[in-house]
Amino acid sequence: MHRLVGLLGLLFAGGLVAAIPSRANAVEEPWSVGVSVGYFMPATDGWEENYDHRGGWEPSLSAAYAFATRWSVAVDTAYFRASSQAKGAITGELSVEEQRLTLVPTTIGLEYRLRFDTTQLIVPFIGAGYRHVSYRLKVSDNEDITGGANGWAGRGGVDILLNSLDPSSASGLRENYGVARSYFRLEAQWAKVDAPGTDGSDIDLGGITYLGGLRFEF
Repeated sequence: MHRLVGLLGLLFAGGLVAAIPSRANAVEEPWSVGVSVGYFMPATDGWEENYDHRGGWEPSLSAAYAFATRWSVAVDTAYFRASSQAKGAITGELSVEEQRLTLVPTTIGLEYRLRFDTTQLIVPFIGAGYRHVSYRLKVSDNEDITGGANGWAGRGGVDILLNSLDPSSASGLRENYGVARSYFRLEAQWAKVDAPGTDGSDIDLGGITYLGGLRFEF
């Protein structure tokens, strides 16, 4: 957590320095929204043995506000669900009971995009922030286990400008919906989120997610 605070401090300091000449750094279309689909691979110990697969698909929604040319405050939320047959605590054998786990991670942080002008075809980006994961574990008709855990998340990837690839559609989006630019976003996320386990040890609800989706600036 101390590393996260230090990293966020550096990002905020850099962002503030970049935003000092506010007129020079004014952003004509500061808002953006995105929709993505990703493959999430949990870092939870014994995940593959319990759920019989490495991970699963999750949809994600995001929004950001650019307070300087390259700096944005960004927030995103996703939904992940997995199910399998529960295993006996002593024998480890499969039982007839089904266990269903739901995770809803929400992240808020800073994003830095290496963009020099609005017509740039490929725009690399990095980001880091605070993540909260709401979780729910249900085993058949037993009482649900619910809660929340906090941690950090980092991200990186590229935005590919679509306007030049399909100018007519881009023009229609601007006229009808006020969308100035559309991007295809490829992204990887890394997260570390520890939740207290029933035996006193921590359970990592973080992991790695690979995403692809669309981003719209307006």
